[in-house]
Amino acid sequence: MKTKLLSKNAMKRFSRWLDINRVATHLWDEFNPVGKIYLGLERRQQEAEERDKFVRHRMKIRPNWSSMFLRYEQSFKAENLINYICKRYLRKK
Repeated sequence: MKTKLLSKNAMKRFSRWLDINRVATHLWDEFNPVGKIYLGLERRQQEAEERDKFVRHRMKIRPNWSSMFLRYEQSFKAENLINYICKRYLRKK
């Protein structure tokens, strides 16, 4: 993905997606499996799994993503991307 070509809103969406946390295990027992909250937990868990799959694939392709298996590193990368896109947006003005 060429981040230089993305718009500010698309980069923010990508950064938020990269910064999604997995669902804590104790939350699965607290909510009814038929309710809306449980469906939201399932959706968030699925997005986190997609993110992990994306990161593992990207780690194989790009050498600067090699340390991204840690959750802390993924959050740091998301913050760096947001800072980059904001600076680029200000340069265009």
